[in-house]
Order: sequence, then C-alpha cells, then structure tokens
Amino acid sequence: MTRPSLDLRNVLIALALGAVAAAIAAMYASRPASSHAGGGTTARVLVAKGDIAIGTTADRIATGGLTATRVVSRADVAPGAITDAAQLTGLVATEPTFAGEQVSLRRFGSAGAEGERAGLRGDLRIAQLPGDADQLLAGTLRDGDRVDVVASLRNPESGESHVSTVVLRNLLVLSAATGAGDSSLGDKPSLSVRLQLTDPQEQKLFWVEKNADWTLVLRPAVDPVDVPSGQVSSATLAGAARG
Repeated sequence: MTRPSLDLRNVLIALALGAVAAAIAAMYASRPASSHAGGGTTARVLVAKGDIAIGTTADRIATGGLTATRVVSRADVAPGAITDAAQLTGLVATEPTFAGEQVSLRRFGSAGAEGERAGLRGDLRIAQLPGDADQLLAGTLRDGDRVDVVASLRNPESGESHVSTVVLRNLLVLSAATGAGDSSLGDKPSLSVRLQLTDPQEQKLFWVEKNADWTLVLRPAVDPVDVPSGQVSSATLAGAARG
C-alpha cells in the first residue's frame, strides 16, 4: 500500500472517531437536567405545611397532613432531610420545625430523649413548685406519684379567719424533691418539685404558693377515693368537737 493511501485512511478514521464523539456529546447534552450529577440536580424532600412543635410524634405527622413533598435543588437539601414520613417512625420532635422548612431527622429523637416534654398535650403544663422539705414530702415523694394540694386560706382574704381545704387533686409528680434542702439560704426554699397539671390548675397553684400556707399530700397508688369535705375552719372543728 502506498503512503498516500495510508494517509487517507488515517484521515478517514479520525473523521469517523470525531463524528462518534460529537454524537455522544449531543446525546448527553440533550438529556434532562435532572439526570446529571450523580442522579440529578434536584431532589424530593418533605417540608412542613405548618409549624411542627416539640413533642409532635411521628404518627401525628404521618396521619395529620403536616407535611408535603417539594422538589428542591440538591444544593438546597438540608442535612438529614427526609423523603417519607415513615422515616420518622418511633421518633418525636425534639426541636421545632417551622412552616416551609424541610423536615430533618436531626430535629427528632426517641420519646425517652424528649423526657417530660413528650407527655405535654393540649392544656397540660409543667410547673416547678418550690417549698421546704415538709411541704414537698422530701424523702417520701417519688417520681410518678400523685399528690393533692391542701391549703389554709384567709376568709375573707383581708381578715384573720382561716379555712383549710383541698385546692387541687391528683397532680402528677414528674420530679420529686430529695434531701433536706440548704438551711444556709435562710427563709428561701431550696427544694422544689415539678408537677404536671392543667392550664386552669396552674393558676390555682400559683395563687396558693404566693398567698397561702400549703402542703402536698400523697395519694394512694391504687384505687384512690376522694371524699368531699368542703372547708374546715375553727367553727367547723368546734362544732365537730361538740358533736
């Protein structure tokens, strides 16, 4: 074969290879943008339709219509973002997620990790009640016990007469007081308990704490019975003694 024939063959091969390369490049360029860069430049994530509060369970999110699917740029995907509410199974919100934000596993944990907050729903509240060792049954009370609050009130408030009554019943003790307190603090109570109570109950508790003599009393753990006794005063006690 002559030299000109070889040169012509090489030119034809180069042209053919160039055409193949151009065809491949054209095919790649014509593919949708979502197929580029490791599976796509966009991704589907769950976003909050409304605020998701601390303590919200995975079941509530899955069944309550609290989320929606949104397509975002991969660059905008939040760390821990999820694509399905089923990924939250068994978890509870430990941080709030606000409307429009992506739902992230980083804001959820086990119900145990959330602790006392996980039990708060509706009108339930947590209050911390300071007092001395006797008022708070320090050394007797345990976490999970139920207590009543008994108070001695002035009646009328500006007078000198007192009545005693049960002002609150069946409050859940979340955290009991332990020890005898620090006497170096003088008259300031150095012990406290945390109680779970309702919104109306917290108002009564705060008033009693600030304006009355009071104490906690332990309820039975099994089959407690409440016996309405009204108010007790010097007059009712004297009458009972005469009877």
